Amino acid sequence: MKSNIIYGIILVLGSSFWGCKSDQILPDFETDIVLAPEWNQEAPGLKNGAIGIPATSSPHEIPILHKDIEVGTMYVMNSPEYLIVRFEGNTSYHLELVQLWVGTDISELPSNSVNNPTPGRFPMTDSGTNNFIFLIPQHQISDDFLFSDGDRVLLAAHVETSNIQTGERGSAWSEGTIVGPKSNATVSEYTPVLPTLGGGCYPFTANCGSLENQNLHFDTAHGTQSILVSTGKNTWLAIGSLYFDSSNFIFNFDQDWMFTTILTPTVVITGYDNPDQKGDVIYSGPPLKPNESTNYNYYYGPVDGYSYYTAELKVQYCF
Repeated sequence: MKSNIIYGIILVLGSSFWGCKSDQILPDFETDIVLAPEWNQEAPGLKNGAIGIPATSSPHEIPILHKDIEVGTMYVMNSPEYLIVRFEGNTSYHLELVQLWVGTDISELPSNSVNNPTPGRFPMTDSGTNNFIFLIPQHQISDDFLFSDGDRVLLAAHVETSNIQTGERGSAWSEGTIVGPKSNATVSEYTPVLPTLGGGCYPFTANCGSLENQNLHFDTAHGTQSILVSTGKNTWLAIGSLYFDSSNFIFNFDQDWMFTTILTPTVVITGYDNPDQKGDVIYSGPPLKPNESTNYNYYYGPVDGYSYYTAELKVQYCF
């Protein structure tokens, strides 16, 4: 597996990129970007399925432990394309920070000079919520990795927690085999399966455009640009494309991605004269539905009067 592997995981940081389609790597962007597999276009809309824990197939549940006290659960499962890793605290503990490494070779686990794992170097991290979801494309787990081969996946998951009643903070790991000569770090295992039923729907916030002033901005002069979800700090997954036509924003999603009706508002459009200045919210609500006279899929428009826009979308991945 390559040492500088790109992972798919949800948040907003980086440097600017110019517009591109969803079948090529976005250039001039300092953060890692993972492109979703190229699928046939599917009309977006809400699919049946549960949000979060899948309704029709059982995830592998791994306890998260702090000094042998269970503080939450790591749920692991796979769709045909992604490894899905979800973290959730329990009624006594909040999960405040997750640091995750996934691979197939334990020798590639980030460690210090005495072989103790170093969570600060784990490639996937997120903070600020009690519920975390990471999407990892199968081909990024290791070189030539395929779920269909049935090879095991190793996961090292370090979690910072807080006791809901006392506020006491602690360090926890997913239950597994202890690694490192002087460490309580553990590595868990998961064996992929080939799903035969739908697994549910997972909601995310998506953005599109070049990053200016710590916000993703769509520059109308750059044509088609990718719709991105951030599934961890500085790491992005391209899930479709957004283009500007006759003053309208046109949203096109890759298969298995779509707008969600669970989170609202579904579309928030903000206009900017200059990306360094405060913008004006010009729309907040559902996308406009397809209309035969325009041949558009889901869209919003027309808009006018600004050179830059931000488009924040509430979307979901379903399988």
